[in-house]
Amino acid sequence: MTRGQLRAGARGTRQSGSVTSSDVPIEFDAWMHAVTTNPASPPDDQGELDSAAVQWLRDIYEAHGPISREAVEELASAHLTALAHEAIDAVVADLHRTTSYRPSVRFEMMRDSPTVVINDGYTSPSMMEWGRLESIAEIAGYFQEQLADDIGNWPVCRAHDAGTCARVRDDHVAWWCRPGNHDLAHVGSLDASSVRRNDPEPIAIDVELTLRDDTDPRAPGGEVTVALCGHWEHEGPCRWPHNSRINADVSPAQLRTVIVIPAPERDEVVSSIEARLRDDTRWSVVKFETTDIHDDEQDLAERLAQST
Repeated sequence: MTRGQLRAGARGTRQSGSVTSSDVPIEFDAWMHAVTTNPASPPDDQGELDSAAVQWLRDIYEAHGPISREAVEELASAHLTALAHEAIDAVVADLHRTTSYRPSVRFEMMRDSPTVVINDGYTSPSMMEWGRLESIAEIAGYFQEQLADDIGNWPVCRAHDAGTCARVRDDHVAWWCRPGNHDLAHVGSLDASSVRRNDPEPIAIDVELTLRDDTDPRAPGGEVTVALCGHWEHEGPCRWPHNSRINADVSPAQLRTVIVIPAPERDEVVSSIEARLRDDTRWSVVKFETTDIHDDEQDLAERLAQST
């Protein structure tokens, strides 16, 4: 392990070796120097060790003694992985409670660097902090950067209509609203009621369907609701308010759904509806397209928007 791997901005570990103490005990400072020195860098350009990393090394030394560099690398990899997973779980929980966005997320040690891959995109290293709270704040900011093009500024304080950032407090990390100078919530405990969702906009989805014999003409609209809400019978309001109607007296049948939805979520939701309809064997999809709503649908769209 190099000194750069334990200081902010240049860390990474590789998994190798076993946790065994060396035979000759040495003092902590000498041992720390031995396991963090980068032989490829000049002696006077080793960088400064991150304070949290130093504390972690001291804890390792007290628990295991002067173990080998390989053993330290193995423990460091496990430590960073655990920090990353805790932080990812907290931020993803907030994202799911306050948006409909469901990105693919995975963690890996990429070229010895902790890397969080979001929708196949990443910056490596994704995490450079060794402290628990600091790593949560760092990963929260990383998610905001990676998802900005997809969902815009998130999370936004509803009370002050302002973006927030993750701040480390004494014993937790909070989403902090600068204009209001207040904490919105702990990271990992964000509630949808305190967050402003992007204003929904109405769109229409027109689908032409060839229905199989004996197919209930109400079924396609029901499947749209399943795609949006999980089941065509569900408690509470629809996640994305919508109205579907079908004309089955023509061939192909004409299904039109009016839905109000925040713009950043539109592509994902429309794709979900299309996939649901195309996968159903009770009909075949002849045409699927999104359009603007008609003038005579404005009142319907307003009623749907008011139900969010």
